[in-house]
Amino acid sequence: MAAVRRVLVTGIGGYVGSSIARRLVDRCQVAGVGRGTKFGVLREIFGGRLELVECEMADRDTLRRAASGVDVVIHTASPIVERYCRDHPKEAARTIVDGTRNVTEAAAEAGALLVHLSTLSVYSSYRERPMPLREDSALLPDTTYGTLKAEAEREAARIPSVILRISNAYGVGGAVAPHAHMVTRLFVSRAIRAEPLMVLGEGAEGLDLIHVQDVARFVEQVTVEPPGAPLVLNVSAGTTVTLRSLAELVRQITLEHHGWAVEIRSEPVPAGKARPSRWLANDRARALAPWFPAVALADGLREMVRCAPQWAEPHRKERL
Repeated sequence: MAAVRRVLVTGIGGYVGSSIARRLVDRCQVAGVGRGTKFGVLREIFGGRLELVECEMADRDTLRRAASGVDVVIHTASPIVERYCRDHPKEAARTIVDGTRNVTEAAAEAGALLVHLSTLSVYSSYRERPMPLREDSALLPDTTYGTLKAEAEREAARIPSVILRISNAYGVGGAVAPHAHMVTRLFVSRAIRAEPLMVLGEGAEGLDLIHVQDVARFVEQVTVEPPGAPLVLNVSAGTTVTLRSLAELVRQITLEHHGWAVEIRSEPVPAGKARPSRWLANDRARALAPWFPAVALADGLREMVRCAPQWAEPHRKERL
């Protein structure tokens, strides 16, 4: 199939959105919409290869103009921190639910395929469930963020769309640093400062970690070679690593790279914050993309250790 003529990425200044743009920019005409706070960094990295449009997800008219003539709309714009969604439910709903409705309508008006990035949180976060979770598992969100993202999926499903439920993206992407609250970034940032790595309890919680570059490459494939829609796919490693094992791996890599061994300490699990291990079945994604996933966890963490000093410099531009 010929390369897609034009792609619109929402949330272009975000960690995942900017990584997708970097993957696509050499083979597609890419435009991005976002709040503009990272546009300076994006222009420095992409130059004139990327069209940037400052736009809130509530701005229906600007979204429609930006989507006019595109082949694919990739919707990544969303707050992802549960505390923000819980403390500011109206603002979060305006971006996640109403924003997705506006993006869906813009894609429909343009006759474009919608690729909507969702999350494993639509399945649940604290509820004990049989694992792995599959695409036909019931959506039982138990957080504000998960509930809003489940509502957003229903908006996206109103038109031909590909909904991708991402597990826990990590690693060095294309432009913007990993989110500060991510456990991988927290561990790596502390390790390179020779500070102890803190795990909750015994560190037995298992996380399904998928490298952001694998996410971007998968989105590139469904963008350039669109599968039949509607379609829902888990985009995940399909397995887990415990927090304790993750900490030990970061300690080992830091020792190799910097020459010091950091301490791993346990701290009590806050009441009501114990999470079960969760992972998503990824056989449907692998059937579509046999290469997936490609980045080994150790390799992704090594790259984070190498790049992490940039995150520790608060006045340095956020560029990887």
